[in-house]
Amino acid sequence: MQHLEKNKKNFENLDEEGLSGALAGKLSIPGLTVTQETNSNGHVDLTIDADHCSPARVKLGEAKIYSSPSYHIKGISQLLGRYTTGRETPGLLINYVRKPDIKGFTETLS
Repeated sequence: MQHLEKNKKNFENLDEEGLSGALAGKLSIPGLTVTQETNSNGHVDLTIDADHCSPARVKLGEAKIYSSPSYHIKGISQLLGRYTTGRETPGLLINYVRKPDIKGFTETLS
């Protein structure tokens, strides 16, 4: 995450797919394979495989550039309603945030 934060200006113009590519590159380490747009009842943004686990551990990640609570819910719906097959460990909704003062914004949601 620090890498993404330090490079926020470099990533400012990237779309969801570009930001997910940057994240996948940083998450990929020996023993952890991260792929983009893998087919799981559709093309899920990120698939994270823990290569040396038994039983196999796979985590799906749906990414969104945050714009509103309804868009956030749409991402959850895609992850749970379309991509998840039941063979994966709990999934991730990844929100890329471009709004200033996201901390203050999220405090207004509760």
